[in-house]
Amino acid sequence: MDNFEKSLSFVFGNEGGESNHPADKGGLTNMGITQSTLDRARLEFNGLPSSVRNLTSAQAEEIYRVFYWEESKADMLPYPLCTLHFDAAVKGKPSVDYNDPEAVDRRLREIAKETGIELRTETPRPFGWWWQKFLKGVPHPDDATFNEFEDMFFDPCRGFMCWMITARMKEIFITKCCGDGKFWRDKAFEMFRWAQEHYGVRHMIVCASRNPEAYCRLFKCSLWKTEIKNGEPLYWFRVKEAR
Repeated sequence: MDNFEKSLSFVFGNEGGESNHPADKGGLTNMGITQSTLDRARLEFNGLPSSVRNLTSAQAEEIYRVFYWEESKADMLPYPLCTLHFDAAVKGKPSVDYNDPEAVDRRLREIAKETGIELRTETPRPFGWWWQKFLKGVPHPDDATFNEFEDMFFDPCRGFMCWMITARMKEIFITKCCGDGKFWRDKAFEMFRWAQEHYGVRHMIVCASRNPEAYCRLFKCSLWKTEIKNGEPLYWFRVKEAR
């Protein structure tokens, strides 16, 4: 589903079907479309019924897209902020005080939950913050040092990943990683493909000090070997194919 479809499912869920409640100033409505809105839409679209009672969901969807989604510029905003803006355009007023950041955040999370989308709030952090987080999980002191051949990618919102290619150009090692595992997994495969193309690298090697099952799932590979270092296990994974 694209952002419009997700936002529309949220609005449709709130608007419901046909209604003609005396307290509703819009009068007769169907799927949130008032008769006056339909009359305006009929000036622009062919094939629309004269009464909202006969409006189909596909026709209502197109009216929502043109008159509310595109007209309000909700299509220019990221999800779920676009849903909040779209909902306000449909209702004619914001459903939350935009001057209250906490209220906006709560409403965005409600929208994400109701539409079944996980909402992640990413806060930029300096490298030192990510490094300290990495150190807390390092069981071996030498794991916190840098090899002269290591390189690194850093993203303030996602953490960092260190990598190096062996001297014989046969393997690319992912030496350190902290932060968004799936994001850096994809970056590691990107580097694996690059190393294969430029140097003929055969394998990608990943090392972890805990949760070997999680790494097997993340990289879709098997545990290659286990070794004991300073009394603690180290798990090695060898990936043969770049996805």
